[in-house]
Amino acid sequence: MQPGSPVDRPARGGVPDGPAAPSAPEPRTPGSDAPESGADSVVIGGRYRLLTRSGPDEDTGAGRLSTWRARDNLLQRDVLLRIHAPGGPAARGLLDRALAAGVLSHPALAMVYDAVDEDRRAYVVSEWVDGQSLAQALTGGPLPEAYARETIRRVAEGVAQAHQVGLAVGGLVPERIILTRSGSVTVAAIPAPAADFAGDLRALGELLFATMAGFLPLTDDPVELDQQLTNASAPDLADAALAALDGRLQSAAELVAELVAHRRPGSLGESGGLSFITDRYEYDGPVTDVWPTISGPRDAASQDGPDAEAPREGEGRSSSGSSDRDPSEETTGRHTAGTGAPTRIWAAALSAGRWARRRREAD
Repeated sequence: MQPGSPVDRPARGGVPDGPAAPSAPEPRTPGSDAPESGADSVVIGGRYRLLTRSGPDEDTGAGRLSTWRARDNLLQRDVLLRIHAPGGPAARGLLDRALAAGVLSHPALAMVYDAVDEDRRAYVVSEWVDGQSLAQALTGGPLPEAYARETIRRVAEGVAQAHQVGLAVGGLVPERIILTRSGSVTVAAIPAPAADFAGDLRALGELLFATMAGFLPLTDDPVELDQQLTNASAPDLADAALAALDGRLQSAAELVAELVAHRRPGSLGESGGLSFITDRYEYDGPVTDVWPTISGPRDAASQDGPDAEAPREGEGRSSSGSSDRDPSEETTGRHTAGTGAPTRIWAAALSAGRWARRRREAD
């Protein structure tokens, strides 16, 4: 998302499937529900059938990263598939970061299912989240104060948990913040190929700024930023955004504390305290309580865009946790970010606990 605009700009690029791949197709506009030409015949790792692109290609400095909505032919569910070409040492950083993200268990962070290195390419498989992106919500202008506060608070809590285990998230842009119909908020496509803690904190400040202004910051000048938020509905939110942008806040946890401290009695998600960072979602009220006041599409959009294909009956799940599959399916396949990497069966316990927590939230 470019400063001042919530519109994503897709880039050109083909399927990184080695010598057998089809010729590079024209990119689709995010939101199209038709499969990209030639993509639906490509199967990655003997299991993941490419469906549609989900965002532009990225230059990682060591290769090219493409992002796809794909179909897991084994578990019959849609997943987010990020393919890095080439694999091997060029993809080691991404795979190591994906493995680190696999131990996280926070509803605001999409789950990582698998990370595989095939030498000619490497890929990361993660949760597909159906919903409306924050970028789409912002096309209707600034968000209501309670909705803005709780949306960014939940994202910041997820980022704070990642930072606690030493992982910078990256990719914190409005297009990757998915707001589901059940009221939950999830950051899709994590982790980014490269990130740092300071960058995450600034990105959180930009997201908070955007929820109040309706667009990302247009400048780094503190005076101009302050003027752009002069008419913000909640002065404490404006102060928190500016503090995250100018360095007065030193961590995502501090931003969470600021957002929680000034909540009005009876506002959304009034249970409090960063100490409940992994469990408080059982007690939070759904953000959808204020959705009727927000203009813009609200139906079964997805990470592809507002007009994307709705989930087929009996498959997939939203980030809120509604699911018709066994929780043990969360951890599947092998996690091989390098030769001899151990199979991480133990991660199933974390995934099962998170699945149960999300199921309770949905109920």
